[in-house]
Amino acid sequence: MTDKKLAVRDEFTSEFGRFFGIWQATELALDYAVGKYLELADEETHLLTAGMDFNRKARLLTALVKRNNDPQQSAILASLKIIQNESLRNVFAHSFVDHTDTEVTFIQRNRHGNYDPIEYTFTLPSFIAHVEKILRASIAFHDAVGLTEERYEEFASAALRVNTKPTTSPVPPNDKA
Repeated sequence: MTDKKLAVRDEFTSEFGRFFGIWQATELALDYAVGKYLELADEETHLLTAGMDFNRKARLLTALVKRNNDPQQSAILASLKIIQNESLRNVFAHSFVDHTDTEVTFIQRNRHGNYDPIEYTFTLPSFIAHVEKILRASIAFHDAVGLTEERYEEFASAALRVNTKPTTSPVPPNDKA
């Protein structure tokens, strides 16, 4: 592998990292929105969503938003649909990469059923455009669910306040009971 290959050049790896930064912020926003629509405290929301995969949370949020008459309903659902169906997050995270000096091809191998790999090929400009599209959808999602930067930081820090371990030892059983 040489540094002339697109997949290892700074301009591509920077965008690749940017994509995953956007994804992480979006996933946190999705968790926040689930808690908002279920009217849960931040800490309870983190407990609920920590073990859920993205698609399960997205399906839950979609159902919650559809049951609510939020004026942002269509904006939430439209941006979430782009994020969920067009981001290619799993492709980027789990594929093999083949690359030339001008293209990067992600080779996705299916985990179930017949072996039928799928290729997703990007030039640097097309990959940048893809990342920008997901960024715009993510910003629209954040805005539609009402997640400000201040609220984002507050919600994120709540994950560290969740304490599921008791702070004192339980009372020993009473042998005379």
